[in-house]
Amino acid sequence: MMSNEPMRFSEAPLWIRGEKSKIESHFNNYFEKKIGDDAKKVWHGQHFEWFANRVERDRFTEVDLAAIGALSVELKAQTARELIEDRDGALRSLLRECELWVATHGGDISDPGLSSGWLEKGSCFNELWYELVKKERVDLGSVKASKLMAAKYPGLIPIRDSQVSWLLGVADNEPWWKPMRELAIEVKSELDDLTLNRDDIHVTALRKLDVVLWMEAKTRNSTAIIEEER
Repeated sequence: MMSNEPMRFSEAPLWIRGEKSKIESHFNNYFEKKIGDDAKKVWHGQHFEWFANRVERDRFTEVDLAAIGALSVELKAQTARELIEDRDGALRSLLRECELWVATHGGDISDPGLSSGWLEKGSCFNELWYELVKKERVDLGSVKASKLMAAKYPGLIPIRDSQVSWLLGVADNEPWWKPMRELAIEVKSELDDLTLNRDDIHVTALRKLDVVLWMEAKTRNSTAIIEEER
């Protein structure tokens, strides 16, 4: 495979298992903590975990906006106010349902024993997704919705962006949560082997997967328009 070509979901496990040194390099490079002048070269997405650990689980606040800002997206003021104000309480109600589900079942997508109920069409997670991306929202599509939900459930909801979608050969209208879950389960041992020598953040197995795929996509697709520099 040429280094500038995408892979497919079916090829990703073999790549991850066969490129241990590369995925370790991607992971360590992304999360390398830098200070002073070197801080200007940091991957700002490494701060996503710090903010995600501080979000309120039952509502959207300015901390959620800071979290997705670490992943280089922001909401229009109109949409940010709608989410924070939540005048009809629909978001708070769904967030409480999602939090109860996680408290009852767990929130690690790489756990093969995790219930698949969150993937079902009528689940509170799917309902929250559709509430976020409803057509009345200004400029809140699938990428921003995935990052907002990942800030609430960093071990469960996969971030979706153009780079990783390109790498895995997935179109915008194709399923994302289920195949990412299957991939995370298949390479769980490799993800668990990635360790972070930092005490200020905790990185879930899902986020490890997201980071190594995104870094690889950026390497292969360096001549393309980068949607976000995270």
